[in-house]
Amino acid sequence: MPTKRRSIRPPFDLAEEILAQRGEVPTKASSPSDYHLTGKITYPACTRRYVGTNAGGRSRTYRYCTCWTRSRYGVDHCAAPRIHADALDSLVLDILRDFYTNHLTEALDAITAARAQHHRARGGYEHELTTIEDQLAAKESVVDRYLTDYEENRIERDTVAERIEKISEQIRQLRHRRDELTFLLDVDADEPDGTHLVEIRDRIAEIIETGSAAERKAMCEALLAEVRIDRETATPVVRIPLSRADRPSILHAEARTADRNAVRACPPSLGRSGLEPVAPRPLPYRSR
Repeated sequence: MPTKRRSIRPPFDLAEEILAQRGEVPTKASSPSDYHLTGKITYPACTRRYVGTNAGGRSRTYRYCTCWTRSRYGVDHCAAPRIHADALDSLVLDILRDFYTNHLTEALDAITAARAQHHRARGGYEHELTTIEDQLAAKESVVDRYLTDYEENRIERDTVAERIEKISEQIRQLRHRRDELTFLLDVDADEPDGTHLVEIRDRIAEIIETGSAAERKAMCEALLAEVRIDRETATPVVRIPLSRADRPSILHAEARTADRNAVRACPPSLGRSGLEPVAPRPLPYRSR
């Protein structure tokens, strides 16, 4: 069993709090909260992620997923087509339901193989976790020094905001991997029976049929590693929780009685990239 580690409030959280209080949080590309696939699609040519965008029509607002480069700088800098967000959301939800309805045997086989690999790699996980915690402590110390300089007026606002934003992204990535490793070190030796996959299947159907937009978004966040696009097709890469304990809160039946607007970050799941269990589907592109 891994040893318990002391929880420390990360300095970069304090940085964001201080800057927010002063109205000086760095501006970031963002999208409306009801886009199911925020951060899940990367355009291969420019390697930037798609974000949610809106376009006003005569009688309605049209929702698109648009490459960040094109949204920020225009088609001269990136010719990535815009994708109809509603159609893509519907496509991905159908794929998730199909996978957890018709491909549970493949999912269970993959879980068994992944758990065996995790146990063989346990020593490496422990070493990597120690390294990551050292890296986190070093980066959080750097952010803390920037904050001190900022509060004492030894560094300009734009400079500290730019540097903190860059380091904070590195900290977020390290935290994500740390959480993965912590979970993997806690995986028990019992063989999974697939019961939790059936429960997930039923929960998916419930959310698709009667869930709120926030619940559908949280489900996509939990069960999709990414959506890979290649020319005219989309291939969702599906995450598979290794056990009932690994299952995100949105996939529990009792989640319907909780805060329907809460979106919880998903815990580590099968692999770092997921599975590609279905054939690519045509993308609902909008013509340029």
